[in-house]
Amino acid sequence: TPPDPAVSAPASDAAAPAPAQTAAAADASPEHAPTHTPHGLVNIRWLNGTAERSWDKAATELNAQLDREGVRPGQVVAVYARPAGHSMGGMVLTALTSTQLPASSMAPVQLRVSVDDSASLSWAQLFMRAAREVGALAGEGMGLVGVTASSGADGARAVLVISAPLVGNASAP
Repeated sequence: TPPDPAVSAPASDAAAPAPAQTAAAADASPEHAPTHTPHGLVNIRWLNGTAERSWDKAATELNAQLDREGVRPGQVVAVYARPAGHSMGGMVLTALTSTQLPASSMAPVQLRVSVDDSASLSWAQLFMRAAREVGALAGEGMGLVGVTASSGADGARAVLVISAPLVGNASAP
């Protein structure tokens, strides 16, 4: 059977690695390794924003990295949260991006993180609060990028609503 053209690198692009080679390259250098997906999207990269005990500071660092790398609105594929290190005192926000996607604006991406953080609330209660916040985003001139969750060694749970200004609304908070 001939190779699936949606998975294989184009024959005219000799420099593009095959999918198996790409996975190995991604493990070696995740931020800049080109990758191929079954849908043909290439150059998916991830960038991390890290901070000690502050999702806001992690978001500020991630926003600066996205700007340095030239990532624009519409080019953030997903964002997720996780604890950093064995002590889990640090916080990491990771953005999966592709500058191959069309930018919806030339303004910098400004991710805003809203955190509902509590060791006393259940996951269901935290996600219910996040759902209400997602419902209010459009009224604030914000668009949803994603919802993610994380927990720390201290038992605290966090559900983060990650949003960015809607196109043409760069002044949104």
